Amino acid sequence: METTRIPLSQCVESNYQNRKELGDVSGLARSIEVNGQITPLIVVADGETYQLVAGHRRTAAMKSLGLEEADAYVMDGWDDARIAQILNVENNHRKELTEAERGRGIQTMLSLGVPVADAAVSADIPEDKAESYVRGTKLVPTDAVNLDFDAVALMGEYDDVLTEDDVVASFSKKSFWDRQAVCRKARARAAAEEEAARLGSLGIEVVDRDSLGEGYHGCGGDCGHPSLVAVVRPQPWGERADVTFYCDDESHVYQPTPEEVAETEAFLERKATLDAMGGRIAEFAKSIYPKFPAKGQSKLRQWAHEAFEACYECEPDDAWEGFKEPKAKALDQFILMRTIPACVPGLPERVLKRGYESWSRDLDDLLEFTSFVDDVLMPAGYELSEEERDLMDHLSGIFAAEDEDEDEVFGIDEDAEAEDDDEPPFDADTIDGEPLNGGAAIAKAA
Repeated sequence: METTRIPLSQCVESNYQNRKELGDVSGLARSIEVNGQITPLIVVADGETYQLVAGHRRTAAMKSLGLEEADAYVMDGWDDARIAQILNVENNHRKELTEAERGRGIQTMLSLGVPVADAAVSADIPEDKAESYVRGTKLVPTDAVNLDFDAVALMGEYDDVLTEDDVVASFSKKSFWDRQAVCRKARARAAAEEEAARLGSLGIEVVDRDSLGEGYHGCGGDCGHPSLVAVVRPQPWGERADVTFYCDDESHVYQPTPEEVAETEAFLERKATLDAMGGRIAEFAKSIYPKFPAKGQSKLRQWAHEAFEACYECEPDDAWEGFKEPKAKALDQFILMRTIPACVPGLPERVLKRGYESWSRDLDDLLEFTSFVDDVLMPAGYELSEEERDLMDHLSGIFAAEDEDEDEVFGIDEDAEAEDDDEPPFDADTIDGEPLNGGAAIAKAA
């Protein structure tokens, strides 16, 4: 079939075209500008015009380049039904290339000497991505079987830092993210080596963290002391190097005041008490298993059931599915045994420090812990040790400070409140002289 040169100005869209959005044709225009029109249009003569059947994007791209004519196949004898059929075949059976298919095409063009810029235009990809394929193929044999071009393109972006072992490791991974992790580690490793060389040129020794002797402490790196050393670590996620400086000059070490030492010791004691308290609570629960639930343990039983359901997302009875139905007391003991280790409320460490100013997000944790101890454990028979009493006093002080802050905000005068409470606003037995049990008095009160 021979092609005919037809004027682009006489090409009109078919009334049967179902693809209304042609998309961006700038890439196709660049390809036509470099390679010329490769595929002729398919048209049907319609008086003085040509009805487009196939090649709508090519027509738009050539018009954008200012071209006046195009190669076309002019089909004779096609009726409207045939035109509509071909239009749908053209639109419905077009399929985008996969990344691997595009990569094979690029590799073929490059192997035949096509310039990178022209290969990028033909593949309709940015030139820098085409360059990544070029760099990537330097790392692996160009005739490799079943070459993964996604991996090649990724490695091309890291070709300046990847070793042969990195390439093997990358190809052994199945997912993009695992391959990227290999490449990021390589970039971070190279950054660490570069940073170590830079520090060495400045006369700063780079050492391993484990090799530091006693007396070394963190340093800003600008002290200028002869003992200044640096530890350089690769940071894969950021593809960079982390540097930490150390020196052994004691003048850099902050000397805390006696008060600060005492506060630190008190904090550590509270922390140790809180850590040990979980074990004591568990031992307490074990000690009451045989008699649980006993008198005074109703709140502990209620807490155990509610906490069990919340933690395990399971009704207590469902936990015994498949077993012989237990007696109620045995079920309660089982729930308590499961709940105590998993559900005892905890506290953020910052609330244990002296002078802690309560954060709104910590108040729920504080309330949950203190309520569990005061309202659940102690009525069930748990006895606080002296250290635990000090801990609870510390936590109660936080709530006291919080209450004082609220009083200041809302301007509450406790003395004025006390005076108001001494005298009710009306006679307790009458309202405006009417007996309290009278209908009129009730109406007046309303």
